[in-house]
Amino acid sequence: MKDRTTETLTQAAEQGRRLVNRWSDRAQDVAGDLATDAREQVERFTGRDLDAWTQDLRRFVQERPLQAVLVTVAVGYVLGKMLRR
Repeated sequence: MKDRTTETLTQAAEQGRRLVNRWSDRAQDVAGDLATDAREQVERFTGRDLDAWTQDLRRFVQERPLQAVLVTVAVGYVLGKMLRR
């Protein structure tokens, strides 16, 4: 009886592991697709790739850290107000 219970639990755990792995793989695929789509949209709307935007943002933060923090707080505040409604 004890061996059978152990075997059943082992099989259930293995099935659960396989299921989680499948979901994880699918989630990674979807996330990759969304990231690619977002990159393409940024480039299409702005004419610049995401790497150029990232470099500009890093430069801005390094040159003006206090302004960067204030802008971040302001954007967070506005988004928070918009999402509450």
